[in-house]
Amino acid sequence: ELSGNVIDLCPVGALTSKPFRYDSRSWELSRRKSVSAHDALGSNLIVQTKDHTVRRVLPLENEAINECWLSDRDRFAYAGLYQQRLTQPQIKQDNQWHTVDWQTALDYVAKGLHGVSHDFGTDAIGMWVNPANTVEEMYLTRKLANALGVNAVDSRLRQLDERFGGAAEGAQWLGQSIEQLAENEVILLVGARLRQEQPLLTARIRQAAKNGTKVAVVAAVDEELFMPLLAQLSLHPYQWIDWLSDALNSEVGQALLKAEKASIILGADVLNHPDAAAVYAAAQDLAEATDSILGVLPQAANSIGAEIVGVAAGKAENTIAAQIKQPKQAVMLLNVEPDMDVANGAAAIAALKQAQTVMAFTAYDSDVLREVADVLLPITPFTETSGSFISMEGRLQSFHGVVQAYREARPLWKVLRVLGNVLELPGFEYENTQQILADAVTKDQIPALLNNRIQPVATSDPDISLVRVGGVSLYATDAIVRRSEPLQSTVHAAVPAARANSMTLARFGLINGDTAQAKQGNSTVSITITTDDNLPENVLFLPLHQSNWQLGALLTTVELSKG
Repeated sequence: ELSGNVIDLCPVGALTSKPFRYDSRSWELSRRKSVSAHDALGSNLIVQTKDHTVRRVLPLENEAINECWLSDRDRFAYAGLYQQRLTQPQIKQDNQWHTVDWQTALDYVAKGLHGVSHDFGTDAIGMWVNPANTVEEMYLTRKLANALGVNAVDSRLRQLDERFGGAAEGAQWLGQSIEQLAENEVILLVGARLRQEQPLLTARIRQAAKNGTKVAVVAAVDEELFMPLLAQLSLHPYQWIDWLSDALNSEVGQALLKAEKASIILGADVLNHPDAAAVYAAAQDLAEATDSILGVLPQAANSIGAEIVGVAAGKAENTIAAQIKQPKQAVMLLNVEPDMDVANGAAAIAALKQAQTVMAFTAYDSDVLREVADVLLPITPFTETSGSFISMEGRLQSFHGVVQAYREARPLWKVLRVLGNVLELPGFEYENTQQILADAVTKDQIPALLNNRIQPVATSDPDISLVRVGGVSLYATDAIVRRSEPLQSTVHAAVPAARANSMTLARFGLINGDTAQAKQGNSTVSITITTDDNLPENVLFLPLHQSNWQLGALLTTVELSKG
């Protein structure tokens, strides 16, 4: 996940990556600064362009963030920028798709919103927001929703616990700067597949561990971190609360207690846990008891921005999870691919099929979007728009588009601005993203909005039945990455092998190498089982991947049968 950095070791540039080989001469390329949209670290980029297309991505040195390094995901994702692009607005009528101009498409969207609002009320409208959208795009989404009277707006696409937003007291962040994290004496990671979620942050923690930082990990699956560890515990996800509550009696808890500076960092498997608020609260109690910093690894490039501008739902009934259980009549998909971006892709698609109208604002064309939507509006990826992200350390970073918009695609902020005008709503007269950002948030306002405290919540009854774990595959995290051929050709993007320990398999009459049927909800996928006795009992390791999105959500019950 960091192998591309070998290329940068050559002082004269004689080493080049395979995707770039024979593409261009370096002196033919323009160089533009940008910020990564693929995780919350906020890595600084040099994007090299030619003929209005992105040809290569290199690290821009920033000691406070990515130093001089870049993850392979950030370096090679650009190869997916132009694959399967949606180039023109399209509307589905009588089950046939028709290419239309922008005005016709936006009039169609406005008519659909007005129609559902008139017939069912604004509570029947939902907006699903990608947490990697820019601050400016999110702000206009929130402004549009407020003007229309729509409450069901959410960006927590993978979260299952509907109580979480209401219990959280602010925007969850790392709790410190990236540089300060490496200065901790003890770091406890809970529910984080670190190399998968944050490849470059892993490298910084690895260096800290070599310099004496004690690192401990509590997760459902052991991950080879290539660093010395104080402890690495593999526990069933529904045992995490008990372990955290009793941690002071462990070696890890004592190390936290004795350290002058220590941190407890929560990963995606905590945030996406069905009992996320309770696990979080247990970690918060441990942090308070040991005087440790409580931190969170946000799941997307602008998850914190989403919290700050108000597109992360606070009330349970407005969450994506609730909108799937009680489908809306009109849904705006704002850079969301429901099969891969939402916790339960199959349930999300079933809910969208019940809507009268689904409006997909998307940079990419896909069979799934054509199945559920009735209008497709081509928007741009981050390389073709200006905007801002707020990183895991609360750092606001703005960037410019490095190339012009592809074909008839337009930046989402421009589309939302014009849609506001079509709907005759006040306050949509912005001419650039700087004006939007000035209204949305300033750098000085952000620190006061960062808060990792959560209100106490009741613990659900633990379900120690067979639970699916593994997180999102390293190269299945977003639409650009999923379309990058260099990344998809790596071993990390291969169809994941399903693993469980031998005692768990024996309960289902299975042994190593058997073909089995994995079932979640109404969906079944055929898998080949591999024995892994390093896993805890009643855990099935099967990461979310393009090959198995039809199954249900991670960290929920799965059934196995032979055949």
